Amino acid sequence: MPRQIILADDPEIACSLLPLTFTRPVSELLLGLSTLRSKWERLLPGDYSYITADYLRELYPNAEPASDTLVIASHIVASRRLADTVALLLPGEALTKGERTIAYCGRPERFIPYPGEVTSIEYAYDLFIHNAEEIRNDFELLTETEVSRPLSKTCTVIGTSARIFLDEGARAEGVTFNTEHGPIYVGPGAEIMEGSCLRGPVAILDHSTVNMLTRIYGATTIGRHCKVGGEINNIVMHDYTNKAHDGFLGNAVIGSKTARGKDGQPSERLYRNQALALSHASLPPHRPAVLRPDHGRPLEGRNQHHVQHRHHRRRRRQHTRNGVPTQFRRLIFRRGRYDGVLRGSLVEILRHSAARHGATSGRADARNGTTLHHSPRPDRHQPLKLLHPILTWSNLPNWPNE
Repeated sequence: MPRQIILADDPEIACSLLPLTFTRPVSELLLGLSTLRSKWERLLPGDYSYITADYLRELYPNAEPASDTLVIASHIVASRRLADTVALLLPGEALTKGERTIAYCGRPERFIPYPGEVTSIEYAYDLFIHNAEEIRNDFELLTETEVSRPLSKTCTVIGTSARIFLDEGARAEGVTFNTEHGPIYVGPGAEIMEGSCLRGPVAILDHSTVNMLTRIYGATTIGRHCKVGGEINNIVMHDYTNKAHDGFLGNAVIGSKTARGKDGQPSERLYRNQALALSHASLPPHRPAVLRPDHGRPLEGRNQHHVQHRHHRRRRRQHTRNGVPTQFRRLIFRRGRYDGVLRGSLVEILRHSAARHGATSGRADARNGTTLHHSPRPDRHQPLKLLHPILTWSNLPNWPNE
């Protein structure tokens, strides 16, 4: 019988990873060639489940830990040595690193310090800071058991072709690969069109498309079913996201099911289940994440910059409240249309925004039974973890500390 393993979200870490964790557990964030959960599943087989925000249960079922259940902090990145050490934990033991608990089994009574290095994801920018290292680690694990398809003769390789892996169904014709700084992985069904240049470490995951004449610098991970073009440098792009136009995009973490328009601007056309274009810049730890409404594509005209700035300023004044567009607030509270995970995540977005801007409860909030508690406007330099909790975990055990 497989061992029961739970990936538990730390509320402080989940809050510091907003807005990415509004719609997914921490373990579903993409890093390297796979998500944090997939890395643990590959190195430590078992029956996996989650402990995360209550409103995410519909998609990510929560589990109650038993006496012999292995609970792992979801923001810890798995490595072979760490996974082997966690697998040896007995009931009543906990593995720690400094003041943080990595994993524990049952009710911990004995604390074991871990001597090795631990990679953790505590802020959004940690994803692209550690992405190059994780692409190399995942590539080494992959090539131990898998063999790459042969590379087309129309491609140009700078470096060694042994650091290029084409999975089943991957297509690349007339492409320049540079592997001097890291490996390049092309997933199943992915296509890299002619004229593109890739400089490793780079990962193009399943069924994604790289348009003609695209330039991609490492360390970059393109998720599944994405389409990219232009110039890309050091980004992590989650699944079902498009950035097909020319223009530069770099040093960023892009969520799922979003679209970037010309020159990296948010696309005017939004997916029905993506209410906000979430912008999470590479901010230092003392600066909270930023929610930026989608204001459409750049305007055409002779004084384009001035007109666009005036247009955006007017729309922000008329249609935003606490940093969230009014039309999206109406969508959230429209009865019978949005339920379950989507409604829960959008309500949490409102509460988080209200906490940052100084909440004022309105008629729409009171009419639908949702109260945004009054709180003073926080200092913009106040650490995000000091804000009042906005996500709730009903069955999260107290993390043991030595």
